[in-house]
Amino acid sequence: FCIPSITGVYIGLVLVVLGGGMYTPNLLSLFGKNYITRVKQLDSGFTILYLAINLGAFLGPLCISFMDEEYYTYGFIISGVFMLLAVMIPLFLKENKSHENNNAGIPLNSKLLNIIIALVLIGLFWTIYEIGYNRIIDLEMKFTQLSTLQIPASMLYMLSSLFVLPIGIIAAILWSFYYSSQFVKLTIGFIAAALSYAVLLFIPDVPADQHLLFYLFSFLL
Repeated sequence: FCIPSITGVYIGLVLVVLGGGMYTPNLLSLFGKNYITRVKQLDSGFTILYLAINLGAFLGPLCISFMDEEYYTYGFIISGVFMLLAVMIPLFLKENKSHENNNAGIPLNSKLLNIIIALVLIGLFWTIYEIGYNRIIDLEMKFTQLSTLQIPASMLYMLSSLFVLPIGIIAAILWSFYYSSQFVKLTIGFIAAALSYAVLLFIPDVPADQHLLFYLFSFLL
């Protein structure tokens, strides 16, 4: 991305897709292995991980937005350096292999069925998310164009992380002391997400100042 040409953009996008596709699943699975013997702390652990991701998503654009346009290249360089550091850290950690045979008694058919169900649910989730996200991006642009509001585009872009941080901290503490069925938690999450998209339907294609409250409430959900 530091190469100032359209070729650099395309090469950068391809590498981000490849790197994200190989890095993220391995990061999550390695992190999840720490909780194989502490299942009741699993939700709290992943909430903390999600908090860390959103903290970066909040601080990153905030720091970059203070840079002049001519210094954006340095933002990409800094991102690359930190990504390399994130990959190098696990190399120096000793992996706990005591969990390797924990799933030995599970039949292969059950494992395959679980994988297929997970793939279907994940595909369904991201399909709905992308459809709704197009609407969010469209509204984001229109709200920033309302002269009466004078809201920076970067602030609307960081709304999700802004809400996630305090709610995530509360959730991490709650899941540490109160364990409930993961299915119940997932159901609550899907209902909240569905209501979030439903709220967006109350905002017309040409929004006014008062519709910003609907937009904020949608993000809160």
